[in-house]
Amino acid sequence: MSETPSANGPDASISDPQTLRKILIQAAEVASERDPEEIARDARARAETDACPEAGRLAAVLVDPDWITPPSARRRIAAALTYFGDPESVPEAARSVPGPDLVRHVSADQEPELAAWEAFCGYRDRIDRRGYKAEGRARRLYARRQRLRARLQSRSPA
Repeated sequence: MSETPSANGPDASISDPQTLRKILIQAAEVASERDPEEIARDARARAETDACPEAGRLAAVLVDPDWITPPSARRRIAAALTYFGDPESVPEAARSVPGPDLVRHVSADQEPELAAWEAFCGYRDRIDRRGYKAEGRARRLYARRQRLRARLQSRSPA
């Protein structure tokens, strides 16, 4: 990779926090008017063609009915996926960063959340194989989610 970023290359805008903030704000406005399932569907479809597994991972977190993503992370994820899955929906001025690059940036930023979610998914799969009834399953998932959230909070800077 060259030291001089191109006008549309990933280094050009990803390193510019103001550009990222502008894009995510504009995309969040669009995302707020859409159903998360629609956002996830569009992002998953494009993730297949653009070879961007991070988009699929973020889409899964966005629509997981058992994992409750904090509102600020949820907005950021929905914004990145909206920009990625339907770039035409975001104003022209914001399209200076390639969608996959923005998704990778947000994915890296949300890595602690994603790692906790993956641990939660592994636990959910194990208890589902054990065949707990709905109430017992819900109670166990709640307790695991609370422990994982507490661990995330303890690692966050104050």
